[in-house]
Amino acid sequence: MTANTITALQPFPFAHASLLEGATAYLLNAQKPDGTFERSWSLSEANAMLRALNALTLAHRHNPANHQGRLQPAIASIHQRLLVTANADGGWAQSPGEDSDPMSTAYTLTALAPTHPDHPTVQAGLHYLLSRQNPDGGYSSVSDQAAPRPLRYTIPVLTDIFVLLALTHYV
Repeated sequence: MTANTITALQPFPFAHASLLEGATAYLLNAQKPDGTFERSWSLSEANAMLRALNALTLAHRHNPANHQGRLQPAIASIHQRLLVTANADGGWAQSPGEDSDPMSTAYTLTALAPTHPDHPTVQAGLHYLLSRQNPDGGYSSVSDQAAPRPLRYTIPVLTDIFVLLALTHYV
């Protein structure tokens, strides 16, 4: 949720400078050595990484030298984790080693497509996603929401929304 706050407040950096600095430092300190973050309400590690990537990219764009040069390595760590956790079928799972699903794949493509659109792993993910479209045009995926934990619940339209968001990088 800290990442979402950074993203929401970033258009007003001068009005919220100290809050943004503190939140960005918190986010950098929350990143695990493998590039991941606590998942929050999503069961997919790619969801938390996508939100953190958006926030850290905005912070880096605003002031690349800030936070003792930690922003670019944190961003690179997210990209690397996502690239190496693709499954053989081209998709991504909620956690490495699980079966691929369209929702996790969409989160990952949304994170990687802006900077790696032609990378073979990203292209394989796009092919995976396109191959999973239902005859009615929508997408089905495993449930991704868990709150209050550990109760899983499903909002089917979320898969369509995130797949469409991912596909906007390829139009």
